Amino acid sequence: MLSDAIMYAVLVDASPLIYLAKLDALDVFAGSGHQPLVTAEVERETARAGLAYDHPDAMTIAEALRDGALHRTTISDRERAVAQRLGAEAGGLDIGESEVLAAAQARRLPVVIFERRATRLARSMGLETWSPVRLLIAGTADAGLRRDRIIRFGRLVAMRYEDVEALIRWIEGRKP
Repeated sequence: MLSDAIMYAVLVDASPLIYLAKLDALDVFAGSGHQPLVTAEVERETARAGLAYDHPDAMTIAEALRDGALHRTTISDRERAVAQRLGAEAGGLDIGESEVLAAAQARRLPVVIFERRATRLARSMGLETWSPVRLLIAGTADAGLRRDRIIRFGRLVAMRYEDVEALIRWIEGRKP
């Protein structure tokens, strides 16, 4: 963990947050030097009390918000207007994704996002995008834990086994 390192803000969408919570890997933000910012809509989608019954990861996210491992951020009126426009013009985005993209563009911050359509839109907007796998690589120093997390992530998103193994070989090949 980079305890004395400078932290760089990054806006986080709901699905990457959920995946990382399911993997018990919310520590990857600090480990990669990022301060994760969560909008009210993303918090509502991931950590509201009613979700905890069916989704234990909701409690993990709520605890991380309470403990300061995740940070709430407020969307400005201008960002909200841009988010509404994005949602209307780019069909298929939910309000959380739209808010994250609008805030990231206004604040010139990277985004952690996973959905293909939202990722393509973010890149077309000139935003730096981080995937959950990129965070797992950057924020998990222990090679064995990193491998385990990537394998478990692959299962969560139904990646083909051979694709997961190829990804791990690629990662291990580029690490000293």
